[in-house]
Amino acid sequence: MKKIVYALLCAGLLTACSDYNDNFEGLKKGPQPVDVKKLDYTLTAADYKAIADNATNKALAKAAGEEKELAALAKTGKFTERITASEYLPAFLAAKWFTADNSSAIHVTYEQKVTTGADAFVADFEQLENKTVNPAVIQGWTVTTTTGAYNWESRFRNNNHYLQISAFQKDPTKQVGAAQAYAITPAIAVEEGMHLTFEALYGNYKDEGGRLSLFLLEGETDFAGQNVTALPWKDLTSSVKIEKPAETYGTFKRAADVDLNKYKGKKVHIAFRYDGNDQTNATTTLQLDNVVVGNKVVTESTPTDQFVRLNDKWTYDPSSTILLYPTKNATTVAYFQAGVDWVKENIDAKLGVEAGKGYVTGYGNNEYYSGLSAHYGNVDIRAGKAREQYAKPFEGMDDAAVSALLEKHLQETLAGALAKLHPEAVPVAGIDVIYTLRIGVYTGTSLAADQLTHEIKFKVVAKGKFEYVENSYRKL
Repeated sequence: MKKIVYALLCAGLLTACSDYNDNFEGLKKGPQPVDVKKLDYTLTAADYKAIADNATNKALAKAAGEEKELAALAKTGKFTERITASEYLPAFLAAKWFTADNSSAIHVTYEQKVTTGADAFVADFEQLENKTVNPAVIQGWTVTTTTGAYNWESRFRNNNHYLQISAFQKDPTKQVGAAQAYAITPAIAVEEGMHLTFEALYGNYKDEGGRLSLFLLEGETDFAGQNVTALPWKDLTSSVKIEKPAETYGTFKRAADVDLNKYKGKKVHIAFRYDGNDQTNATTTLQLDNVVVGNKVVTESTPTDQFVRLNDKWTYDPSSTILLYPTKNATTVAYFQAGVDWVKENIDAKLGVEAGKGYVTGYGNNEYYSGLSAHYGNVDIRAGKAREQYAKPFEGMDDAAVSALLEKHLQETLAGALAKLHPEAVPVAGIDVIYTLRIGVYTGTSLAADQLTHEIKFKVVAKGKFEYVENSYRKL
């Protein structure tokens, strides 16, 4: 229980009574922490609603212009890049665990859906009329028929706008033979990491044909008066896959995902070409929708983050302890291989040594600058093995000095590994974000699979940058 001492009100002796507690040796003044919580907790549907309804959070969202996004959390049950757990969970924790004292820590597991990047071009055709327009008229697009009499049309059905074309002719006396038509986007500026995606389906499918081809043209072009078919289009059709429908019509599904990174810094036009023939039964109907060029990526995950109560306030604390057991497990291999690669790129490359003749072995999964072994999953600080791999830097040093130097170099290699694997790590105002690595150091004596011998700590000092915490390397 919290210890509270009430002073006796002694008549005429009020000043003396103010020092009453001093008569008890070891007694601390004021309330003492007795409810230090250490919990693992997973948010429920009711919790997301409570977070969205929390008065403190509502004020925070209003100030940030995120009121609608916060309200949506109650329904979606997913934090986003705008409504983040680090920002909106503390008020919820304060309300739910209002008795918790300082030094409490809760690991909260939650759902999130984060969108990164942006779309440079989106065509969902929703701005078009709620009726069929033949040929389609789309602002900025070039819609043209180069052979025959069939056009790309804009359609509206089931509250959805899309483009459609077919070479089917009900009246055999009006058939015209080969058909070819283009729907060409405006010029799109391509930036790094952008992809082209779109949705499509086939209807009234015919094995004889009626198909979509996909093309790209570099540069900003005015197609008016030009022979579209004579332009230097790059054929991307091999990237297109549209399902053969099981019924009369298929359903809209992603039909292509084309990496445009080779065109970054340029403007391009994308052309959707239909080829059919009403005299050879190549009359499959094609529908097109949701054309997108961008580098937007939507990632759904279920992270677990730590929140701590310090100075009577709940705070997000992304500090992490990573256990790198001395076995060839996925986690240890990932971190140690990242460290080996760092040595190859930052140490051996500067030395100008032949591959396998410097600190990094010929297999490329061990290094003897600090002893990281992605092959064995341990830190090998044996002096003899270090000299065997690359003797020059250890000339004139005894075994103890060599091993000590390798351990010192862990400050660089593990910081480099963390930077490679955690580029998203950022400092947090008011707290030290610390990554603690526990490792197995091999000196020649066998290590058990679960034997962690040493600990080393790194502080996040900038986005994706880690700094060794002085004197943190220690034996467990």
